[in-house]
Amino acid sequence: MRTIRKRLLALLLTAAMLGTLFTGLPLASAASEALGNVTDAAVDGNTLLLTIDSGGSASDLLTLEVCQDNILRVDYQPESVEPSPDTPIIDPELTWDTTTATEIDITGDPIVIQTDGMRIEISRTPCRMTVMQADGTTLFWEPESGGIYHDGVRFVRAESSNMYGIHGFDCFSDNGNLLRNDNSSTAAAGQQGNSGGPFMWSTAGYGILVDSDGGYPYTNSTDRKMEFYYGGTPAEGRRYEKEDVEYFIMLGEPKEIMAGFSKITGTSPMMPKWSLGFSNFEWDIDEDEFYEMVELYRAKNIPIDGYAFDYDWKRYGDDNYGEFTWNTDNFPSAASTQLREDMESKGIKMIGITKPRVVTKLSDGTPTEQGVDAEAGDYFYPGHYEYTDYFLPVTVRSIDPYKAAERNWWWLHSQDAFDRGIVGWWNDETDKVSSNGADYWFGNFTTAFISQAMYEGQREYTDDSIRVWQTARNYYPGTQRYATSIWSGDVATQFYKGERVSWAAGLNEQKAAMLSTINNGQPKWGSDGGGFNQNSGNIENPSPELYTRWLQFASMSPVFRVHGTNHQQRQPWYFGTTAEEVTKSAIQQRYSLIPYMYSYEREAYDSGLGLVYPLLFGYPDDENVADYSDAWMFGEWLLVAPITERGQSVKWIYLPEGTWIDYNRGTVYEGGQYIPYSLNSESWTDIPMFIKEGAIIPKQDVQDYVGQETVDHVTVDIFPSGRETSFRYYDDDGETYDYEDGVYFTQEISAQGTGNTEVKIGAVDGSHNSGLDYYYLAVHGQAATEVTSNGSLPYYDDYNALLAAPGEGWTVGKDVYGDVTYIKAYAASDSNSTYTLEGSSPVDADGQTYEAEYASLFGASTDTQASVNQNHSGYSGAGFVDKLEAAGAGVTFYAKVANAGDYDVTFRYANGDAAERSLSVYVNGAYIGKTIMPSTGHWDTWADCLMQLPLAAGNNIITLKHEDASGDTGYVNLDSCTVPFYPEVITAEAENAALYGTAGTNQDHWNYSGSGFVDGMTSAGAGAEFEITVPKDGSYEASIRYCNGTQATKDLNLYVNGSYIETISFGSIGGNWNEWQELTQTLELDEGRNVVALRYDSSNSGNVNLDKLSVKTEPDATISVPLVDNGGFERDTSQSSAWTEWHPDGQAVAYGVDSGSGTNPPESPYAGDKRAYFYSGSAYQQSIHQGINLPNGTYTVQAWIKVSNTAPDIGRMEVTGYGGDSIYVDMPYAGTGWRLVETDITVTTGYLDIGFYCSSLGGTTVHIDNVKILNK
Repeated sequence: MRTIRKRLLALLLTAAMLGTLFTGLPLASAASEALGNVTDAAVDGNTLLLTIDSGGSASDLLTLEVCQDNILRVDYQPESVEPSPDTPIIDPELTWDTTTATEIDITGDPIVIQTDGMRIEISRTPCRMTVMQADGTTLFWEPESGGIYHDGVRFVRAESSNMYGIHGFDCFSDNGNLLRNDNSSTAAAGQQGNSGGPFMWSTAGYGILVDSDGGYPYTNSTDRKMEFYYGGTPAEGRRYEKEDVEYFIMLGEPKEIMAGFSKITGTSPMMPKWSLGFSNFEWDIDEDEFYEMVELYRAKNIPIDGYAFDYDWKRYGDDNYGEFTWNTDNFPSAASTQLREDMESKGIKMIGITKPRVVTKLSDGTPTEQGVDAEAGDYFYPGHYEYTDYFLPVTVRSIDPYKAAERNWWWLHSQDAFDRGIVGWWNDETDKVSSNGADYWFGNFTTAFISQAMYEGQREYTDDSIRVWQTARNYYPGTQRYATSIWSGDVATQFYKGERVSWAAGLNEQKAAMLSTINNGQPKWGSDGGGFNQNSGNIENPSPELYTRWLQFASMSPVFRVHGTNHQQRQPWYFGTTAEEVTKSAIQQRYSLIPYMYSYEREAYDSGLGLVYPLLFGYPDDENVADYSDAWMFGEWLLVAPITERGQSVKWIYLPEGTWIDYNRGTVYEGGQYIPYSLNSESWTDIPMFIKEGAIIPKQDVQDYVGQETVDHVTVDIFPSGRETSFRYYDDDGETYDYEDGVYFTQEISAQGTGNTEVKIGAVDGSHNSGLDYYYLAVHGQAATEVTSNGSLPYYDDYNALLAAPGEGWTVGKDVYGDVTYIKAYAASDSNSTYTLEGSSPVDADGQTYEAEYASLFGASTDTQASVNQNHSGYSGAGFVDKLEAAGAGVTFYAKVANAGDYDVTFRYANGDAAERSLSVYVNGAYIGKTIMPSTGHWDTWADCLMQLPLAAGNNIITLKHEDASGDTGYVNLDSCTVPFYPEVITAEAENAALYGTAGTNQDHWNYSGSGFVDGMTSAGAGAEFEITVPKDGSYEASIRYCNGTQATKDLNLYVNGSYIETISFGSIGGNWNEWQELTQTLELDEGRNVVALRYDSSNSGNVNLDKLSVKTEPDATISVPLVDNGGFERDTSQSSAWTEWHPDGQAVAYGVDSGSGTNPPESPYAGDKRAYFYSGSAYQQSIHQGINLPNGTYTVQAWIKVSNTAPDIGRMEVTGYGGDSIYVDMPYAGTGWRLVETDITVTTGYLDIGFYCSSLGGTTVHIDNVKILNK
């Protein structure tokens, strides 16, 4: 009778919630039942037992158990009903320390429970609870008209209580928020990327977890209600019914609340260390392609650990358990263990997709063995009937992993796949069936049980020798116990929802999806890097910019992976040189941070909070971060804010209180404010990252895959503060579960000091022999005059000498952050060590040298990669790089600078041949030109080669490559690359400045530099602020490039570091807004960071366009200006350019500009995001031309061109009008890929015309990119 009454009320409540409830009716009115008076109270250890008048024949029972000093378990038994078994939310291994110091006073009214972490008061008449901090501060309470009852809990929370948890966002959601102050969403695992559960918590210092299979949480900011109702059966069904109401209260800071949640529901086991690396997921692949892709990853030195196969790996649709069986037609080597052995030797871990269904009938209606066995074993999911699969015309039916027997059966048939190499499980579609009219929900615990099958099965099968890795696409509390991550579902290849399709989320929506999932208790989240699909009927690969920005974002996520729909590639080299170089840089950076990240993998096991979490965890009292998802913490010491918007030129980033240091530029900021962060909008190299003062960040040399070599040294960047800070360095074997038995390696590293600094390394804890010999400590902010540790340590002349030293020692140097003291310190000591840095003497250095042997070495194949050698003398460091004789071989240096600008970069090389040699130089993926390296006479003789390179502020990718496409010779040895700290000319593009008022970016005029210019300087309050970092106090010559087409002089006010300097007049040379001018100004700047502003104040006339601000650090430096308008075809295609197209009358135009994303594989630009193309399936003639005014002189005209499909009758670059004979340079042969086409000319007319012409019988595709005119 009671159950019927309860469910009837629940149905009424559900109807109310779906109808009029949220339009004003109080929630409590849906059911009037509430607790009566306390009739008896008893204490049993740390447990309070209350008997309560129910108004019926049997009393209500209320149990309050102190689990630990900040966790209270509450169980309500209406009319003394027997408690129901726990749902799988609760860790079945959960135990509590019963020695928690607790005082329970039942003598008065209220009854009081007091611990060091909380105070609970229970009034007797009626029985109502108030939850307080230990000091008596009220957090929330049961109102007289509410409280616990047979269908849930009802509280009122204190003011200023921000709520979190409850639900995440699926792949169909709009961009969401983190706050849950006004929530009416259900508590459910949800579909496709969602997460949720009966867990809600507040930065005010508390959380509530209800043990329930779904339900209805409700929060309201108006009357501050915080309630949860079991309610009626939710859409996903309910497999666990509860007769009692059981919940937990957790008090403390957000990290303590999450630790409590994880204690109750179970922490995430440590996944294999390789899972912190990069993984390529792919649909439509066979063995030949697989081997080719792995070879290219390795040849290009792009680290990768995991490779996942969709349907292709197995015989899905076949009889005899085809769902579990390797498809040896696609992967012949999987017929034995050969494929597994080959991939193990290459460091690749194979991941296979699974689906929670089996084929029951073949396409001809024949029953399958697996279908018959599942029926006999009662393994089918209740309420799910047979349906036709969407992928193949076979009949399938969902399995039911809630049953232990089915889980055993599932693993048993997965063992053979595991034996042949599948070591990761991609558990797809455990949320919902949507196929050919079938529409079935899975229950909230389906993902957990599927994961449990594989987790427990593999652990037992391997005797705990191989860790489990899994991913699925929804989450409910408890799932994390079974070594599974979550991914965000079938997101679309777009920057934001609605950009291309309206039904699916894009990149920008992933931030809130990730952080809300972490708020729900799942620390391990990832997404389909690049986007999965559109379902628009069109082929829509990600553009190069979208691909790059998505991978940068993914590199700052817990799980780093790419994936695309059927037939689509997601390898970096399919998206052009810019995308390839920049994404490779992000992947390399991720791999350098493996020691840092792995320590947080352990933290997730210990406390439930892992690598990534919202800023509100660390700054719960800062309202600016209460609903902020544009940045997050990447471990305790790095704040990251990846770019997720197309064409973004500036990102406003909030930095919480404290001091923050730009990870890539070295700039120091004070927190508690939003900062405008200028971006490199041309080549997307920016991943805004900020170091928290006091940071201790361990890094390692980048490896092709995790575990490729023993890590015998770790570099530790230390940024000391006035308070002691610490980092727990952690390592283990990365593969087994021995860490559960203490087989690990951990050391506490701490530092303190703003003058003299003290660094401490604690004694080793644990029994794992990690192979770590040394920490290379880089203590920033101080160039010490002495370092002691049980006496003075030996000093070495430079960093290379220190690394080569046989034991401990120290030296000083300088990098983008300033002065630094390097200490080579013993690791793995059984005793504590202290290193004291005394004194400070600034280092006199103009630049930083990057040794080639530590750079990224690559080639066209693994056999022709550049390599490190020591077989000649005279090199610096530990060796030099050779094997640059093969086309495709090269070296990439990663260099950090504070400013964008033109840098005189020095390459140290040896050329023992008699003839000069050449390599191509790329910066951030863009071809710059050849560097000519004359003979040095002998291979033991080294020389310097100087080349001016345009670097971006922050991290830069400097590549020297033997490029066959540009005619290089190669065959030189490289020793090092030296990059000055400051350029000859600092360049601050206006579109990357902080803009105010009506100022905005535009591209609707020609001949600007960078990716655009600033207009809208037309009303008071408009302004542009440029950030400039200079080496010393002094006067600097600056140039403002502007356009004034008003035909009248206009003015703006100039400010430096907030102080008004003067009013600047901008003359006009006519009414053409495409003609730019230079205005020279002397600026008085301070050493370090300066802000230079141009403002339209009320006294100004404004109405000028701004292109860039250039500041000379060398008086004789030359400021560069673009000669070709839109030479990279990057301008928005809705805007005009100086290019004019021609085609014969009566013929359709055969010219366009796009990113090449509409084919499989994409026909991407050579560099950047777009390129021009000629194409028609029928005969065509097509040309584009641009006339250019320029000073007389000698120039090189060049372009990158690719011809494919049918060879043209005529294909050429045309240069005319310069004062000499017309020059026609043939385009490359069809099918030879991108090639450099160039010619030298001498201009005598102050003009030239550059063009491209193709005449084809049809079917010829011509791609044109990176058109440049270079002054020789």
